[in-house]
Amino acid sequence: MKESKIFDANGKVYFGWWTTLAGFILIVFGYSCIVSITGVFFLPVTEDLGFTIGQYSIYVTIQCLASILALFIFQNKMIKTAIRKIMIFGAICGAVSFFGFAAASELWQFYVLSIPMGFCFSLLTSTPCTVIISNWFGMKLRGVALGILFSPLGAMIMSWLMNIIVQSMGWRVGYLIIGLCLVVICIPCVLVFMKWSPEDKGLVRKGDVEEVKTGDEVVLGATFKRAIKRPSTWIVLLSATSITIASGTLLSHTMPFLELSGLPNSISSSVFSLMFGALTIGQIVVGAYCDRFNLRGGAVVVSIIFGIAFLATIMIPTYSWMVIILILGYGFGCPAVNVISPLVMNYMFGEKEIGKFISYLNIFIALGVAFGSSIVGIIYDLTGSYTPAFLLMAAFLFISAILRFIFCSDSFFYKNRIKEDELKEQL
Repeated sequence: MKESKIFDANGKVYFGWWTTLAGFILIVFGYSCIVSITGVFFLPVTEDLGFTIGQYSIYVTIQCLASILALFIFQNKMIKTAIRKIMIFGAICGAVSFFGFAAASELWQFYVLSIPMGFCFSLLTSTPCTVIISNWFGMKLRGVALGILFSPLGAMIMSWLMNIIVQSMGWRVGYLIIGLCLVVICIPCVLVFMKWSPEDKGLVRKGDVEEVKTGDEVVLGATFKRAIKRPSTWIVLLSATSITIASGTLLSHTMPFLELSGLPNSISSSVFSLMFGALTIGQIVVGAYCDRFNLRGGAVVVSIIFGIAFLATIMIPTYSWMVIILILGYGFGCPAVNVISPLVMNYMFGEKEIGKFISYLNIFIALGVAFGSSIVGIIYDLTGSYTPAFLLMAAFLFISAILRFIFCSDSFFYKNRIKEDELKEQL
């Protein structure tokens, strides 16, 4: 049977797509349930146990810092022989933390249990899944696969479902169910579907210019030891942090801004949901564009669109129809974080030590998650307005567009940057 993007030579669905679907499920329980749906639990927990929202939300910062620590510890171990063991360990850490949250009654218990939650966030989701997906798909399909992997559809469904569970059965049951899902669903997904590469299944990798067996290829790329000494490496990593700060700003502060602008809570929450809906489409569209046409153009345009979303948000109090630009700008701009960033890393550094590069990328992304919302909150407290913070975010994104225009040029393509002696060593 003729091969296609979906099927392999045997007429079966290419196993890489099953790996992508399994990764999506891991993202739902080990990423979205840790980051995206925390708001569902804040009021029920704090009202029940007598904490303030500020006291309780500190666990999120601890969790983010723990996730960074986990990446520093395990970034050199994201290799074929260890990656699935690391992912299972991450799932167990997540289950322990959610089971613990379900039983906790003291504030310090939430703080301590947020540490294994941070390990779950890093070791089960973004970094290992991105590395494995990069192994299964070449540059012509990798963007689409990453778009599916990081689709917010799961976050939308879990947010709705957990809200029903928490309201009807209580927040402890909600945390307990997430912990059970990490054990009953995520660990089997890792064992069955998270294979290192097509070679493990005797398959040809899809998405390369010429599809050849992974085992017959010489895997080329920059070595981390040499690349980390280049200023360009640090600049591209810091740009990922600035983009993540912008993304986190809209996640945390869109609803407060809209309500302060005079929109009722029902409309503000609807706008927030539509932003996720647009992102569900935008992730796949942006990934497909970069695969089919041009990474450089996609990376630049996406950052610009994201920046325009902030400028439109500032204008919403005067022109209410700007919420449409906000929704579309977020949907087609936020892929700059989880779709474009790893594609840029692949483009600049190749695949030889991509696990290390993706680990460091996610460390810098986690820094943006940990402190972005707080930075914007401080600016708001000092100025009494969101406008200065939103203008700063737009500036971050326009600067990132310029940087990605530079880093996605031929001059920074890894095959053009590897020194001749390094290339000979790899061949």
